[in-house]
Amino acid sequence: MNVSAVFKYCPRCGNGLKARDILLECESCGLHYYLNPKPGTTAVLKNETGEYLLVRRAREPKKGLWDLPGGFLELNETYEEGVQRELQEELGVRASNLHYSESVIDEHEHQSVRYPVSVAVFTGSISTTLPIQARDDIDAYKFFSLDDIPMDDIGFRSVHQILSKLKTSQED
Repeated sequence: MNVSAVFKYCPRCGNGLKARDILLECESCGLHYYLNPKPGTTAVLKNETGEYLLVRRAREPKKGLWDLPGGFLELNETYEEGVQRELQEELGVRASNLHYSESVIDEHEHQSVRYPVSVAVFTGSISTTLPIQARDDIDAYKFFSLDDIPMDDIGFRSVHQILSKLKTSQED
């Protein structure tokens, strides 16, 4: 179920909301609730041997499937701060040489509601000598060569898109 189908009442006055293009509008008090995407980050990290780090999700959504490390931004946090915080929370590490690469659009389901998400993708390197630990939202991590990435077991459409683009650019 998408956001506009779930949020039916105005948080200011309690009257009904009406969907209009990119917003929900309260016809009683005039509040506009914009249907903006949630900001998130992800990191495409390569080790010294050219393998890429994937993490396996420990929780829904997409529990048990492979993902790139990352998550949602917190209040008053930049994308750069957010990606490093997520790496610390999920893996106990900081990546080096992180650079913004691109952005991708996806959806994230939480409590049966699909929220639009805009994800800033960072690329960087990570050393296999670092003491990496699976923590927080993940239960495992693994380095994969591009040819060995289990594309059928990737949880999110945007991560599949990022990895497919990476594979295609390596073939050129």
